[in-house]
Amino acid sequence: MKTKQNKTAGEPAMPSRPEDFEERVRQRAYELWEASGCPQGFEANHWFQAEHEVSALYAKPSAG
Repeated sequence: MKTKQNKTAGEPAMPSRPEDFEERVRQRAYELWEASGCPQGFEANHWFQAEHEVSALYAKPSAG
């Protein structure tokens, strides 16, 4: 059974599927890559940083 969670503006909704989490990581890794000037050879660094950031967002305790 899914529970509905309140969320404030700007906070991501908890992904309902692993594919959603992976897509958020992929998007964030791309943002990090672009922000760092699109360097070659740092794909894993951007991916791991994105994974860490996205995981931290979902690990925050929900209010209420």
